[in-house]
Amino acid sequence: MDIAPPPLSSNFGLTGFARTRAGIWLERLQNDPGSTLRQSLDLQARGRLRGIRYVAAMHGEYDFAYAFDDRYQQPTKETYAWQIISGEQFASMPLGHFDITFGRQIVAWGEGDVFSPLDLVNPRDLREPGLSDLDDIRLAVLATRLGYFTGPHRLELMVVHEGHTGLRPDPLAEYSPLRTALLDDPRLLDLLGDKTLRYTTLAHPYMPEHWSYYLRWLYAGEGLDLGLYAARVLDRQGTIALPDAAAFGADSIEFPLVHKTYDVLGHSGAKPSGDWLLKWEGVFEMNRPQNAGTLNEFPPSLEQTRVDLLTGMIGVTYTGWRDITVGVEGTRGFLVSDGANLLFPVEALAMAARVSYLTLRERLRFDAAVTTFGDVFEFGGLGRFEATYAYQDGLKLSAALIHFNAGTDGNLGPFTGLDDLDQFITRLRWDFSLF
Repeated sequence: MDIAPPPLSSNFGLTGFARTRAGIWLERLQNDPGSTLRQSLDLQARGRLRGIRYVAAMHGEYDFAYAFDDRYQQPTKETYAWQIISGEQFASMPLGHFDITFGRQIVAWGEGDVFSPLDLVNPRDLREPGLSDLDDIRLAVLATRLGYFTGPHRLELMVVHEGHTGLRPDPLAEYSPLRTALLDDPRLLDLLGDKTLRYTTLAHPYMPEHWSYYLRWLYAGEGLDLGLYAARVLDRQGTIALPDAAAFGADSIEFPLVHKTYDVLGHSGAKPSGDWLLKWEGVFEMNRPQNAGTLNEFPPSLEQTRVDLLTGMIGVTYTGWRDITVGVEGTRGFLVSDGANLLFPVEALAMAARVSYLTLRERLRFDAAVTTFGDVFEFGGLGRFEATYAYQDGLKLSAALIHFNAGTDGNLGPFTGLDDLDQFITRLRWDFSLF
């Protein structure tokens, strides 16, 4: 199987989709029912000019539930009320067995559908953890990519020229796992309860010291896909640093996020066998930055440290039942170096299961998904049930129930403090083509 670039289209095209999302908090129906009322618009132009393929995309959104609710702090409104996000905006030129691409790009590494420890190229939109699939939360970054392909082989070198650290909840936002940890202690509540808290990140993201470098080899053979990876990457998540003691006397407190680079080696594979599809990943991260300390004491303690971490992922998908697809994925990290008192559980088992069912001539789709962190949910989990109906070509209606499990007390995980955010959400999506 060849791994050549997609054929160039000779026609200019302008497409897009508009989405409306409305939701209610199921546990706050009496005094705070509205969780979201978001309108968004995505546009994408693509085509070819003298052998050069180009893509230009943009996303814009406005959420009325946040824009006009004065209970939210200004950092929360800045994050959730509205966003203009650059999508892919690049030009690509084929040169025999080579192709070169420059611009804002989204490049998926690895094989995982839910968990992918190799998926390190693009930052994420993590403002609403668990509510979107992996393909929907990758953010484009400015990069140069050079690929060489021959037969089933592809060798690719990429430089990301931007220290893009993604979108995240501010410290006291609804979806922040630190909100409960910071405000559960009465002493911290007295100290921080009336303050405006925000993160600060890279001031000059395009400086060369924040660039990342990626190299991968891919093989797409008959019944077997393989990949080898090496990278020096910027830590997108960042480690939290406590502000100086004098800063706690101000009305607004900034928590610096420290982003450092580290090295990665990895392998991925996929093997179909009849109705089964097996996927796997293995990643070794050297000197990966981590936070150590605790937020469950007064005063809280935080420090930066580095660890060597080996992470494995395995996933199985079965399509042998008519109109039903079942998938299971699991991932776990193993510390190779000392990692005492880490703030987040990097060695916790994470599992995900998903069942999809198509009916009514594939117009109606049901999806049920469960994600868990920890051997027995001690670091939380998420359950989602969604029904999507394609009313006509280009128009889809969907409704979803989302349940958060915050985990057990004393364990800081991705859903800590989110146990009162269960929601019922409806969506309307209209896909269109202008040219």
